[in-house]
Amino acid sequence: MLKKFVRNEEGNYAVIFSLMMLPIMGAVGMSVDFSNVSRLKYELGDSIDAAGVAVGKEFVAGTKTDAELRVFATKFFEANFDAGYADDTEVTVTLPTDPGNTSKELKLQAKLTYKTLFGPVLAALTGDDLNNYVYIIEENTLKMKNVAEIALVLDNSGSMAWDKYGNSGGAIANQRITLLKTASKQLITTMIDLGGKIQQVSDPVKFSLIPFSASVNVGSANANKSWMDTRGVSPIHHEHLNWGTPSTTNPTGFRTLGPDGAKLDASNNPLTRWSILNALKWQSGGTEDTSKCAVWMNGVTTTGSSNVNCAVFRRSGAVTAVSVTSDAAATAIGSASYNKAWAETKYKWQGCVEARPLGLDVTDETTSSGNPASLFVPMFAPDAFVVSKYGTSTVNDGYNNWWPDYETDTDFRGTDPTFIGNGFWASVTDTGQVTSTSPTSSAWWASTSRPREVDVAKYFVNKPYLSGQGSPTSTSGRKGQWQYYRGESGPNHSCTTKAITPLTGNETALHTAVDAMAATGNTNVPEGLAWGWRTISSKEPFSEGVPESRKDIDKVVIVLTDGANTYADLSASLNNDVAGNQTTYAAYGVTGYAGNSGTNATASPSSASNVARMFYGTTASKTDHSNANFQKAMDEKMLQICDNIKGQEIILMTVALDLDPANYSGTAATAVQKALDALTDCAGDSKTRKDASGNPAKLFWNAKSDTLDDTFKEIADELSNLRFTG
Repeated sequence: MLKKFVRNEEGNYAVIFSLMMLPIMGAVGMSVDFSNVSRLKYELGDSIDAAGVAVGKEFVAGTKTDAELRVFATKFFEANFDAGYADDTEVTVTLPTDPGNTSKELKLQAKLTYKTLFGPVLAALTGDDLNNYVYIIEENTLKMKNVAEIALVLDNSGSMAWDKYGNSGGAIANQRITLLKTASKQLITTMIDLGGKIQQVSDPVKFSLIPFSASVNVGSANANKSWMDTRGVSPIHHEHLNWGTPSTTNPTGFRTLGPDGAKLDASNNPLTRWSILNALKWQSGGTEDTSKCAVWMNGVTTTGSSNVNCAVFRRSGAVTAVSVTSDAAATAIGSASYNKAWAETKYKWQGCVEARPLGLDVTDETTSSGNPASLFVPMFAPDAFVVSKYGTSTVNDGYNNWWPDYETDTDFRGTDPTFIGNGFWASVTDTGQVTSTSPTSSAWWASTSRPREVDVAKYFVNKPYLSGQGSPTSTSGRKGQWQYYRGESGPNHSCTTKAITPLTGNETALHTAVDAMAATGNTNVPEGLAWGWRTISSKEPFSEGVPESRKDIDKVVIVLTDGANTYADLSASLNNDVAGNQTTYAAYGVTGYAGNSGTNATASPSSASNVARMFYGTTASKTDHSNANFQKAMDEKMLQICDNIKGQEIILMTVALDLDPANYSGTAATAVQKALDALTDCAGDSKTRKDASGNPAKLFWNAKSDTLDDTFKEIADELSNLRFTG
């Protein structure tokens, strides 16, 4: 039949058929070309996008030369593209560091020269010399982010001096704090070097350093900043201070309240913690008596002229050795820090602040004079009452006794009560022993210890006089006070860390700050996190951060801790907690008399304002002063802060160091497991990595101290992968 059709000359079917074949073949070729072009364009885009991401990672890693990056780009592209068309495709790479690339963009371009099927057919039909090629061009452009602001929130608690097995006293090189310093400096150097590739921005990568333990040190140079409570108007400023009313024995009693609620003295000056700190000076005047000396040795005081290792405080600030047994002993005493300059420095504000009340401790809300609770209050640990001077030998001193409770020996015998009212004194013998019928009863200590602890008059009336002699009221001489300093922390109790280093791109300064870290104190992760957040914020108190509205930034908080949240409780026994504090003093104050000033003390809060800051806004018991309940409250606060940080689209990374419940037992194992759970929940999600289930990987690392540098390298890789944006 087909042969008949071809040979049939009727109607010139052969001519018509031959003429029709060209457009039919052209149409078929065009259909195939359209299909191919659509497919290849899609594959070309995917392949160049994948290559762009891969080259971006290699670029920030800095391990390949520019030439190697271009070869890498081509090979990566070809591995993902149709092999049949690879030879017809040209890949071009423009690096951020290429001369003339002022935009600092990473640009990859793929140009495919596609040979069409329908082009030759159309040329035969028209007789024109048409271009038989189609050029398909796809580009991938990544812009390097201009700014990275990274807060390093690092645990400086006492356990950081342990090794990975939890052993203390080992070689410094094996201590967690030492290994942390090495890993931290490595991370800082890696990221700052990466930032050096962005030439149009100064300091594109900045770090802040927040060492934390029981509190956070914001820096003593910030004492007069507007965000500090300089007038004593915060609801927690007078939490453990009783200013009383003016009298001959209390010249500091406040007369009136200012318009802002500040307590004012007779000259309308605000009465504050600053007032007390400024008053903690050595008393001048009097004559020196080298026949007697104040011996400070293991907390035991002795007077005399023949005691070994006896030192005399002199008004000049020098320490004079008296009747020592050797030149070496004299040198040791002369070099000791038991002198005026050291002591006065000890009583200056060292820079730590308390946690803010009423839920503000879990935010970065800026401070405002219109909201007194938003202001930051300087830490001030009250002087604890000296119990042993008034009770039997079975009753120990308060945990932080650092200031004279009486002016002279005669004062504590009750004959010259220049301290505070007679109602706070017990009947004592000449030897200083209490002669009350029940001196060790709870009622007696509660009625005596708490009022003595909070009364501020002692800081102004009583002074640690220099060694001298004469009548207690004589202007020519004063007897030395043996208890001037008993080795306790003083008003800066629990302020043990170095000051925050605000955001900076100065690598040397950051390394120096890291090296200065030291391990001591308890663990308060919530306060560390809160201040880490505040250091990368654009708002006060630390406002070095760029505006959060910018799209070319990474704001990052990295927190590392080796332990559970802790707050030191005090035994309810008379030996430890005669004033009913319940805890030692730290960033949340003491839980025993939260929200109260004056002589009040309550463990059962009657209103929201009386709830201890540690418990406020948590499901923890408000009256349970146990370590487990403290951890519960602090863990909940930590997670509240974490959620608030992540809600600001800040990248949050958490690192648990040597936290393995298997290495502990009982309640300690439970505490460690809770700490691990909290740190895992706290962590944010990776923007570049997936877990085994295909979900974003958690930015949590359960690290070991001996491989901590590897963990920090992984963190650096995570941060590096975020340095480009499409």
